[in-house]
Amino acid sequence: MRERLVRHWRFWIGLAISLFFLWWAVKQVSDFQHVLSTLRQADYAFVIPALLAYFVGVWLRSVRWKYLLGRLKPIPTSRLFPVVVIGYMANDVLPARMGELVRVHVLAEREGIPRTASFATVLIERAFDGVAVLLFMAVISMFVPFEQNLEQVFRWAGALFSAALVVFFALSLASGPFLAAVKLMSRLLPRRRREGALALITSFMEGTKVMLHGRSLLYVVGYSIAAWLCESAVYVLLGMGFSLRQPPLPLYVYVLNTAVVNLGTMVPSSPGYVGTFEALSMFVLSLFKANPNAALAYTGVLHLVLLVPVTLLGFFYLWRHHLSLGSLRQLPSTSKAAHDSVEASAG
Repeated sequence: MRERLVRHWRFWIGLAISLFFLWWAVKQVSDFQHVLSTLRQADYAFVIPALLAYFVGVWLRSVRWKYLLGRLKPIPTSRLFPVVVIGYMANDVLPARMGELVRVHVLAEREGIPRTASFATVLIERAFDGVAVLLFMAVISMFVPFEQNLEQVFRWAGALFSAALVVFFALSLASGPFLAAVKLMSRLLPRRRREGALALITSFMEGTKVMLHGRSLLYVVGYSIAAWLCESAVYVLLGMGFSLRQPPLPLYVYVLNTAVVNLGTMVPSSPGYVGTFEALSMFVLSLFKANPNAALAYTGVLHLVLLVPVTLLGFFYLWRHHLSLGSLRQLPSTSKAAHDSVEASAG
């Protein structure tokens, strides 16, 4: 009952956040007839190359995960791609960014990798994602001064993601002393809990060891930048089909929009980042004098292109791997600690 209440509270809080930001985005619009006419007049021929760029980016993320998992188990990209897509689908239909937990679960079921170890690689992956989009923002800031709020987001996010990478590197570099200290402190726990906790932490530390392998990290950095360039291409290509302002927006505005929107959607909200996505995109476009009515039409189509195809493909892979959405919903309420402990010990 308590776990069910926690899930419900998480859902309602996320929904409230989404509704607030959606209200803010819609509030910027002065003429809904203009929004509708923009949707009718848009050139949707750009959707096809945008989708191609998007799925190339997803494939590149799968290759990147292969390198992050390489110290645990070599897995071909062709087997990781469906897992990554299922994770995207789960983020789009389940609350609180559950997609990260879902793909860790699916990977454990399919490949036998301990969940805590693969979860460490997912956290490292997210840190590199943050650094990559912040790198884009840093390059843009050299040519365009940021608005004060945007500058603060850039600084705080930069400090957060840089600190995360430093922590992961320190953990992998000093894994021996760290584990020794954990073992010493674990003596305060009952014997049964002590063994489980040590197994989980040891498994997690295994997942951070990629930080000590320079070549793998270079691949991770390169694929992170390439994947985000592909996602930026989606924003650019769809923008070419809309008249957001005259003269047309420079390409760097779409890249900046990609960075800000994806940083902002890390905030828990309802499934599919509804509301936060629209508000952040509208905010960035407004900084460069885009017509708010056209901006809302563009943002709505952009969001659908980013959500619907990968969600449908995720459901296909879910069916193909004999999984159900109902079983994925139960992930937060099922205890994985004991199972992970057994996996880690066996490994």
